[in-house]
Amino acid sequence: MTYRQVDSVNELRMLRIFESVGSYPGLEMVGESQKNTAWLVIQHAPIEFQERYYPLVEQAANEGQISKGDWAYLVDRMNMNRGIKQIYGSQMRLKDDKTGYEIYPLEDPFHVNERRAAMGLGPIEDYIEHWGIKFEPDKLEKQ
Repeated sequence: MTYRQVDSVNELRMLRIFESVGSYPGLEMVGESQKNTAWLVIQHAPIEFQERYYPLVEQAANEGQISKGDWAYLVDRMNMNRGIKQIYGSQMRLKDDKTGYEIYPLEDPFHVNERRAAMGLGPIEDYIEHWGIKFEPDKLEKQ
């Protein structure tokens, strides 16, 4: 089974859960170890699925059922899927020459760490280090 087939099966399961409980199955409903399961399914789903369940994810983040950071990652992923700049710098893409990764276009890179901190995320420099990417806001500003 391919990862996309697995994702499709998971999306159907999440659809049934959302419809039966009417809210995001977060911390209070499923506990600490499973509170991000639904978010992971939504994060890796097509944009239509993300848009459909975005309000539930946003509400869950506002209520402390999932982290604000998870919500921010979804915002960035949705922006990427729509072809617009991300806000929090969580999304990477393969370089055109396929020699490594780069940060997906980022809105106002000079203030990204302020936005990340507000969501409980660490500095972008630390986040992108394991991809071998150097944070160069001047270059990102021109994207």
